[in-house]
Amino acid sequence: MGFGSGSDIMTSVILGTKLRFKHDPDIRRDIYGIVIAALDGHDWDTHDECWGMDEEYNEALKETHPAFRD
Repeated sequence: MGFGSGSDIMTSVILGTKLRFKHDPDIRRDIYGIVIAALDGHDWDTHDECWGMDEEYNEALKETHPAFRD
């Protein structure tokens, strides 16, 4: 995966998901988890660039990557 392209994709996913599923944090977290896993399969390593865009993204990242846990 090209440098930063995973973060560009995840940023688009987060922005669209927050609009579409604003009142459903469980669905947002599930979607983020699926996309994180897919991007990880292509060597995504800049997860932190999307940190803080949505609390549910943060939670999904903590579930898939224990190093991001508080």
